[in-house]
Parts: sequence; C-alpha cells; structure tokens
Amino acid sequence: IEALRSARREIPQSLRASRMELPAEPRKRGVLLIGLDGVPYDLLMRFVHEGKLPTFADLMHKGVSGSLESVIPPYTCPAWLSFMTGKNPGKLGIFGFLTRKVGTYEWALSNFQAFTAKTLWEMLSDHGFRVGVIGVPTTFPPRRVNGFMVSGWPIPRGAVFTYPPELQGELSRQIGGIETDRDKEATWRFTDEDRFLKGLYASTEKDRTATLCLMNSMRWDFFMAVFTGPDVIQHFFWKHLDPQHPLHDAALAQKYGNEIERYYMRIDAIVRELLDEVGDELTVILMSDHGEGPLYSEFRVNVWLADRGYLKIRKMKRSPWRHPSFAGTLRKLLRFAMQVGLMKIYYEVVDRHPALQRILPSAHFSLPAGTLPKQAIDWTRTTAFGFGQGNAGYIFINLRGREPCGTIELGEEYEALRERIARELMELTFPDSQRTIPVKVLKKEDIYSGGNLDAAPDLVFFVNEMRTTVDWQLGTGPYL
Repeated sequence: IEALRSARREIPQSLRASRMELPAEPRKRGVLLIGLDGVPYDLLMRFVHEGKLPTFADLMHKGVSGSLESVIPPYTCPAWLSFMTGKNPGKLGIFGFLTRKVGTYEWALSNFQAFTAKTLWEMLSDHGFRVGVIGVPTTFPPRRVNGFMVSGWPIPRGAVFTYPPELQGELSRQIGGIETDRDKEATWRFTDEDRFLKGLYASTEKDRTATLCLMNSMRWDFFMAVFTGPDVIQHFFWKHLDPQHPLHDAALAQKYGNEIERYYMRIDAIVRELLDEVGDELTVILMSDHGEGPLYSEFRVNVWLADRGYLKIRKMKRSPWRHPSFAGTLRKLLRFAMQVGLMKIYYEVVDRHPALQRILPSAHFSLPAGTLPKQAIDWTRTTAFGFGQGNAGYIFINLRGREPCGTIELGEEYEALRERIARELMELTFPDSQRTIPVKVLKKEDIYSGGNLDAAPDLVFFVNEMRTTVDWQLGTGPYL
C-alpha cells in the first residue's frame, strides 16, 4: 500500500518537470515488451530479408524468433486478453469485440470489466515489481497496479483511462494528450488514402512520444507498449499491396503499393529508439497478437442458413424499411457511393456536425450493429443462426433453455444438428466453378474450456483459408 501511495505522489512530480530525467537509481534488469498489432510473420520476414527493417533483423540475429499460433478467432480481442491473463476465451467469457447478451438474440460491445482474471501486470505487482503499461488494446478501464497504466482502445469518449487518474492530465499537458481512438483521422469509414495516412502517422507519433515520456520519467521493472498502426494500415492498404486482390487497382497501386512497407520502416525506427533508451541490460520481447491477410469475398452466413431451412424468415407486414432485403439494397448503394466518392461528402458533413452523428446512420453497418432483425425471423421455427466477426463465422444452435425461443434439445438432437451443419459448410463450392471451397469448422469444446464454455459459439468456422469475410446480416441474393 505504501508503495502504491508513493507511486501516486511521484507520478505528477516527475511529469511536471520541464525536462524529463531518468531515475536517479540505476535500473535493475527487467523486461521491455513491445507489442505490434496485426503483424503477419511472413510479411515481416519479407521486409527483413529485403533489408528494410534493420532493427528487427538485428533483434532476430541476437535472439530467437518464430511464428506462434494465436487464439481462435485470431483477433485483437480476445488475443490480447488471453495473452495478458494466460487464459483461453472459454475461461474469460469474451470471444470477440461483440458478446451475446444472456437470454437474448442480441449482441453488445464486450465489457472488459466483466472478466475477473488477474493480468500479467497485476501478478507482477503482487510480487513487488513496478510495472508500466501503455496502449494495450482491451485494457479499459485501467486497473490498479504497482506503477502506472494507460489503457488501450476501445475507450469511451471523456473517460479516465489512466492509473493513477491524475496521470491522464499530466500526459495531456506534456504531449498534448493521447488519442482514445486508434487513429484520429484514419477512421474505419475509410474514404481517402492521403487523409488516412496523415491521421495514422500523427497518431503513431503521439503514441511514440507518450511511450518515451513514460519510459524515461518513471521507475519500472516491466514495461509494455503496443502500437496498433500495422493492423490499421493493412485493413485498408492490403489491396494496393496484393495484385490478386479483387479491389486492386494498378494505377492506385503505383502510388500506394509501398505504404505498408513504409509504415513498417517507421515502426522499425521507433523500436530502435525504444531500445536505445533502455540499453542492453533488459530482456526485450517483440510480439503480435495475430497475423493478417487479404479478404477476397464475403459469405453471408444467415442467408446460407435460411437457404437451407435452418433459419426461418417470416413474411413482413411492417414498413419496407424494416424488411431484411433492405440490408442488401443499402449495401449495394453504399458500395456505389464509395466507388464514386459520395461517401467523402457524407462524412465531411457529418464529421463537422456532431449533432448529425446522433441521427444519421453509420454506413459501416447495413443494419443496427447489435441485433438481428427480430421481427424478420420466426425464432419458434429456427434451429440455428449465425454471426460473423471479420473472417470468423459463428453458428449458434437455437437451444432450449439457453435461447429465449429454443427449438433444439441438448443431447443427440443437438449433436446431430451440429454435425449436419458442419458437414454442409465443408461442402461449400465457388459459384463460378463449383470447386469446393476450403472451410475449417471447429466445435467449441475442441478449442475452448472453462466456466464460460456455454456462452461460446457452438461452431466456429473459417472460409477459404480466412480469405473470406463472414457477414451476418439478412438480405436477398446469393450467400457467397
């Protein structure tokens, strides 16, 4: 307790100093852990072999490196959560950024206050080590530690996201604040490459400054910082890097094809700065939560389930705007708007008028993000329904006792239905050639364990070696 009280007193004093100074006492051997969100090992090695990343090459030469397996699904959440706790999603009860609301057919943003497992930095704190943590995704709200902590995204606007709380104001005065979004201008509603890059680099430089500030002004035995930019830029620029991508444009690739490489080179330089600050006495670990790759197509899981009779659509009697076919129509309109540049105008207006953000829909989702359209589904005759997060697909059996309108009994009926759906998923074919699509299907008990296993999807699947995104909205037209 006294150590924590001392830490609370020293943080404002050290940060108020006009000149950041290293601690007077020599730092003992410790650990510096640098996280890079979404870095594929094969892409990293390509840039290393091409001589573009001298810092990474030097670390690999002096130490050991390799490709490790992430969690399932291999996403930012729950990968960082599993790393920081040593527990699989079945114990944590968090299987992605969205979590099912118990006893409903609805979803909500995962509540990271809900899991009670101790984190790595809490375990170290319990043993008397001083820790510093900044920017690790899914760490809001910050937890009390022997040291200091700056939460990573997602962070609600206006929230206190540091421990001790006063650290937030001091950092703001020193470096102009820390972004609570991953990339201020580089938003998920991406419409402009140049604006995206400007925002991404500005956000990265702020993360760099904050990290160096805390490293040099505070005492610590373990320090961890995560840079999320690699994940972000790859989401939007992979199409320029990959000539096989269906959205690849040769003219745009001439201008933007090397932007991922250029960003990696900037990260390499930042890592060198961090290493130079700590010297050779520390153990250094570089890690990523998952890899990344191209998405070539889209699989509409609930359209597929409805096509096979597992999910029953009822005839609509309400406004046509609530009809599931509206989702497909809106999706086409939004894609057209993207292609001709109209979305730039839309967001230029909305971003400058916060009041409009509360009344106009986000174009990222074709229906409300947290729910399937309940009025469109006959749950009393539905046996299975799906969900998608990125390139991972989830199948839930409409189980009696778990779902509000369950139709399937746990036991033989449940197992037979799972087996049948899994078999049919693995029989998917490409519409143009009828060639079989590689589909990997996993039962929840084969990948998860723990007290929250019942909340897990009954089946988890990946289409075309994760090159196909899984869309979960209803609509008309083909499912692939």
